[in-house]
Amino acid sequence: MNKDENIRKIITGSLIVILGLIVTKLLGYIFRLIIARFGPEQYGLFSLGLSIVTIGSLIALMGLDRGILRYVSYYIGSKDNTKIRGTIIFAFKATIISGLLLAIIIFFLAPIISTKIYHNNGLISIIKILAFSIPAYVLSEVCLSIIKAYREVKYMVYSKNMLEGIIKIILSLIAIYLGYSIFGVSIAYTLSLFFTFIISLYFIEKKIFPFLKDNVKAQYNNKQLLVFSLPLLLNNIMELTLISTDTLLIGYFLSSNYVGIYNAAFPTAALVMSIPVSILTIFTPTIGKLAGEGNIEEQKKIFRISSKWIFFVSLPISLIFIFFSKDILMLLFGSDYVIGYVVMSILSIGFLINTISFTARKILEVNKKSNLILFNSIIAAALNIVLNLVLIPKYGLVGAALSSVASFIVYSLLFVVQSSLIAKFNPPLMQYLKTILAGILAIIWVLLIRNYITSNIFFIVITFGIIYFLLALLFRVIKKEEFMLLKSIRKS
Repeated sequence: MNKDENIRKIITGSLIVILGLIVTKLLGYIFRLIIARFGPEQYGLFSLGLSIVTIGSLIALMGLDRGILRYVSYYIGSKDNTKIRGTIIFAFKATIISGLLLAIIIFFLAPIISTKIYHNNGLISIIKILAFSIPAYVLSEVCLSIIKAYREVKYMVYSKNMLEGIIKIILSLIAIYLGYSIFGVSIAYTLSLFFTFIISLYFIEKKIFPFLKDNVKAQYNNKQLLVFSLPLLLNNIMELTLISTDTLLIGYFLSSNYVGIYNAAFPTAALVMSIPVSILTIFTPTIGKLAGEGNIEEQKKIFRISSKWIFFVSLPISLIFIFFSKDILMLLFGSDYVIGYVVMSILSIGFLINTISFTARKILEVNKKSNLILFNSIIAAALNIVLNLVLIPKYGLVGAALSSVASFIVYSLLFVVQSSLIAKFNPPLMQYLKTILAGILAIIWVLLIRNYITSNIFFIVITFGIIYFLLALLFRVIKKEEFMLLKSIRKS
């Protein structure tokens, strides 16, 4: 493998996933807009139910999605098919049992959660319906982790990014047409996850690694996999707590109406992380494979370039969301949700800061520092809970947003410092500074355009993108050799 092949793999895979994510976000927003048309209260109830069930789903997954990604990609590097098969079979068996168990528990707890905590009987049916999505979710996540480990991201795009969203929308529209309103949407969401599992399993068996029919003997390494994965289960829960505490406590202190408004601003601001996540999808198995090969220098090269690209694509999205949040919420959700524009601006800052730690977090994960990752998550989640308990009663939705941003800052700094001190992977700070300068100059220019020429959001976004890209070239944020890599991809 030549020295640029891994970078080309990351770029190629990232471009595929970016296209998939564009479709996903488009379909996701259509789905959200369908729910939003029922009003902030109904949208808030669905968001609450989904947050509760997602916690159960992550517990049922037991961190095995990340364990699979780490160990399967490692065994691919060491060419050990017996351990690959053993890892996959064990993961499916374990998650089938845990998924069914958590679904049953949440189904029967739905009345208590709805009436005793959120004092809303309308939430009971939503939680009960969504509880059935837990087994489908965990099984589909196992499949998607296998696909990512083999870096065959096109199959993830087909099953998760495209077909799931399309099926979700079609079934939702049918349910609404038949008069089932928000409950029908909940059923559509649940069924779409089962389709994702079936389709992704088909791709694994037919196109990637036919573990069901393979005659290769399975060699199980269950203890090692669980020792690695279970701390990451707690880490996943802590990360979810970091994201979902706002929604759950807004529902407790305020009302489902405010939950709906917040859940228009929050996922919109989270789009800052969309493209970085696509880069990370290929970065993780690439680093895992290089770790299996013992190639440290190539790991560091991939780390520096990926870190720069992640920040480079995150900053412009964040700046647009910070300064034009009101226009975006009005365009996407309507006037009932515009009140959340300040919240969206604040959260966009937090998500930008969070992207800085993405590659650092994965470096610790590949180097088996799962306990350290868990420690960071506990600190950030605990801080978020405390701040929300203090700030939401005083400042409402803005207090929730400030809590998240403060937690993201602490979380990100911990990862960056630890990866630098422990693993000796240093972030490209000079490239970050050049990128920030390009972003600031570009946003100043479009703000002047808005005040004196036009306020059309589409024209502003396009102008900003062009100026930002040209300044990045001028400051050598993007280098000639990276263009050569892109050219080689186009020809391959």
